[in-house]
Amino acid sequence: MNITIVGAGYVGLVSGACFAELGHSVRIIEADRQKVDRVNGNQVGMFEPGLVGLLAKNLQDNRLMATLFDPALVQSSEVIFLCVGTSGTSVDGRDDLSTNYLANACDEIAGALEGHEGDPVTIVVKSTVPPGTTRNIVMSSFSEMDFVSVAMNPEFLREGMAIEDFMNPDRMVIVA
Repeated sequence: MNITIVGAGYVGLVSGACFAELGHSVRIIEADRQKVDRVNGNQVGMFEPGLVGLLAKNLQDNRLMATLFDPALVQSSEVIFLCVGTSGTSVDGRDDLSTNYLANACDEIAGALEGHEGDPVTIVVKSTVPPGTTRNIVMSSFSEMDFVSVAMNPEFLREGMAIEDFMNPDRMVIVA
């Protein structure tokens, strides 16, 4: 399966490496050129047991790569996982969930899929988002595209155990 992961942060990188390990062709789209170079150079930049080895193996086997946004990758994807950051700061200085990166990712993907005549595409939200975000931002971004399905698959990855949690989840939640 051709899988695109949007976001090379913790969730995106772990998910991408694990999907590649399961035999899928995975492309991680990241807006930050330095992160793209680090991923492709097998420099994780975070502590997660086993992640460096998974990345190295799947980079070498050409099942995994990171890149800047590429409309052709989006168009050839069967599934696109949105794993973008959602942390932000509210007006009063408290931590808050921000959907700016998610909205921007949806806009870019929708633009790339404009006039798409290929196979159906499933967009899966893995980012932690406030209630209503999938409906109000993600689904509305693709409402005119009858070949796009939208699903929500929240992540339950514990730091230090993320690969184990991904490969052997104690629960799986998928909402479509």
